[in-house]
Amino acid sequence: MDRQACQRPERVYHQLSAQGAVAIKFIPHLQPSDARLWGDFLCAVFAVWVKEDANRIVVPLFEATLRAWRGESVQYANNPPGPACAGCAWLRLCGGGCPQLRLEDGSNALCEGYRQFYSWSAPYMRVLRDLLNQHRSPVELMHLLR
Repeated sequence: MDRQACQRPERVYHQLSAQGAVAIKFIPHLQPSDARLWGDFLCAVFAVWVKEDANRIVVPLFEATLRAWRGESVQYANNPPGPACAGCAWLRLCGGGCPQLRLEDGSNALCEGYRQFYSWSAPYMRVLRDLLNQHRSPVELMHLLR
């Protein structure tokens, strides 16, 4: 996702959905200064996905985040998080982020945006986690949000 696409999150998502996508992987092509824009993009797309498509379209970032909320560990092979991540409340969700996006200090170039997304999506992730742990469907949350 480039800067222009990130400025139209709902439009980008709906276009991909309308094309029949069953899985959508958002790969950022942004500068570190666009971290907040990336967070805004993720939050806006998640808001649409959780209301309309949580049972139909796989978004790997959202699925991985939910798995982490359910207790699975997030790791990047042979590339542990940098020292900048040590005290972060969201480390259990991102595992330090993609190694290719790490800066010299070990932090992720888009860390601010990911933190924004993790914080904003947390209430929804808790509900989704609880539904799944009770062997119930995410559709229940989708109906509540409509």
